[in-house]
Parts: sequence; structure tokens; C-alpha cells
Amino acid sequence: MDHQEEQQLYKLLRLSLRLTQEFPVEVDADGWRRLYQTAIRQSLVGVCYQGVCLLPEGSKPPVEIAMQWASEAESIKGMNELLYQCRSGNSCSKHIEEITKQIHKRLH
Repeated sequence: MDHQEEQQLYKLLRLSLRLTQEFPVEVDADGWRRLYQTAIRQSLVGVCYQGVCLLPEGSKPPVEIAMQWASEAESIKGMNELLYQCRSGNSCSKHIEEITKQIHKRLH
């Protein structure tokens, strides 16, 4: 990741965490693809997706990337909900099996 991409990621994170309301950078389709891949590598997909949702229409990533990002973020949200249910004392065996299937599917 070069310096420009690093700065774009930091600005998106600041927006995601609501530390700012601005995302004052222009990002082309390849830049969005790289930001998405970096968010995956850094385990920040869900956090960064919050910022993507806050962007005005003209600043959002291309539909293909936005759909991948949304899908990944929803998958993470679903796994987190299953883990929360397990921690809340509900039957863990069915949740663990479902989480294991989802993790296996994501890795392969």
C-alpha cells in the first residue's frame, strides 16, 4: 500500500468512526478495489463499510465493489450475531456449526 492509499484508508476510517463528516479525496475504481482489499487484509471491512454508506452518491465506489463490500459486511454481521447468541447462553452447537461453515466458505 502506497502513501496515497494509506491516507485514503485513514480518511475512510475517520469517516466510518464519525470523527469527520468529509471524505475529501477522489478515488477511481481501481483505488476502491485496492481500498476494499486492504480493508479485508486489515480486518476492517465492516468498519470501513460504515464509512462507505455515509458517502454521498457521487463519491461511492462502483456498484460491483459496493455490492462485494456490502455482502462481506453483512456476512461479518451475521457471524457476529451468531457469536453473540452463543455468548448469551443459547445453544452453541448449532451456532458453532454455522459459523464454521461460513468461515470455511470464505476461506475457500
